[in-house]
Amino acid sequence: ANTLYKGWPKLPLNDRRKIAEALCEKIVVGQGEIDITYSCIPTSEELSNNLTRLLAHWILPNARFMSLQSIKQKC
Repeated sequence: ANTLYKGWPKLPLNDRRKIAEALCEKIVVGQGEIDITYSCIPTSEELSNNLTRLLAHWILPNARFMSLQSIKQKC
């Protein structure tokens, strides 16, 4: 974040726009106010929990219909 802050003025406008669009889900400009909704990037813990739920609810219950090789390929 520090590197981005220091280099921000030197970045081309198009690159700054891409970064802002990636970080912000929505920007609403109103009379005398600006409302910014930031994008939510899942943490590694959230991603891991989602994968665990996927494995528990889809791959494992369907394992009896799958060969060992196809299970390994899905993981």
